[in-house]
This record gives sequence, structure tokens and C-alpha cells, in this order.
Amino acid sequence: MRNVILSVVFIFSAYFGFAQTFEDSCFNSSPNYDCSCHIYLPNAFTPNADEFNNQFGPKVDCPLDLYQLTIINRWGQIVFESFDSKVLWDGTYNNKSEPNGLYLYYVRYRFVSDSETKVKSGHLTLL
Repeated sequence: MRNVILSVVFIFSAYFGFAQTFEDSCFNSSPNYDCSCHIYLPNAFTPNADEFNNQFGPKVDCPLDLYQLTIINRWGQIVFESFDSKVLWDGTYNNKSEPNGLYLYYVRYRFVSDSETKVKSGHLTLL
């Protein structure tokens, strides 16, 4: 059997506001590559209409079967909730801009290729 290596380079710049390169070598038959699905969430965003980092949400590399994103302010109030990974938070609540500061996120998701529902939580800074 022949070893076939196909390398694809992804550059994420507008979404996260900085240039980051990831090389996808999952077609390499070497066992050293992690070819599982991932969900990426930034830890800050700036909804200031400058075309960079204006919305907060996930970047996924595989299709999702289940998705729920909840964002909570420092007083425990839910300021955003979405069941569609393409619907991103723009930093508002009830059509008013939220103050700069620290917010918590909770995301529950399951990839189509996976039977396990996963949960990820963390904090994000609205600047």
C-alpha cells in the first residue's frame, strides 16, 4: 500500500482578527495526525463595525448535528442563545450594546460523525 500525503492549508484571518495557519494532513496515513472534528471559539471580540471580530461564535471543521450556544453576563443573565452555529452574537441584548467586560459561554454540540454530545465552556471578553 502506498503512502499518500495531501496537505491543505487553511488561513483564518478575518474571523479571528489575526493570521493563523493550520495544516490539515488527515489524508496522511501516519497515526501521528489528529483527524477528529473540532470546535474553535475565540476568547475576545470587538463588535465595533470595523469588519474584524464583530461577532462571537464557533468555527467548526465538521458538520454539526446538535448545537446550543449560551452567553451569560456577570450577573448570571442570559444575553444570547442560539441553536444554529451560523447565528453569531453581535454583542447586543434587546437591541442594545452590552458593556465591555467578561462574559461566560456554554456550548453544547454533537458532530454528525460522532454519537457523543460534548460541552465546552469558558469566558470571552467583549472589547
